[in-house]
Amino acid sequence: MTASAHELRELRLLAALRSGRVSLDALGDAAVTEARVLLGAAGPDRACDDPYAALVRWRARSLDAALTDAQRRAAGVVARSCAGLVSGSAR
Repeated sequence: MTASAHELRELRLLAALRSGRVSLDALGDAAVTEARVLLGAAGPDRACDDPYAALVRWRARSLDAALTDAQRRAAGVVARSCAGLVSGSAR
């Protein structure tokens, strides 16, 4: 089975979130749940209602100086997942 580099980053981030190595708790429960859904933890049937709005949100979080480096990197991975959803829905 072949996976793209981004898919591997998604899987690593999901594992880091589950193990507690990375925490997005500072963003609130809704953001943590949204991140997991966008990363695919909820399965393929759960989709984002507005992937463009999610992209804007997560891109802003990836630049938020109040977050740790690990949290900003995690937000960047989620933002990239959103970008994939946006480009996929444009087809």
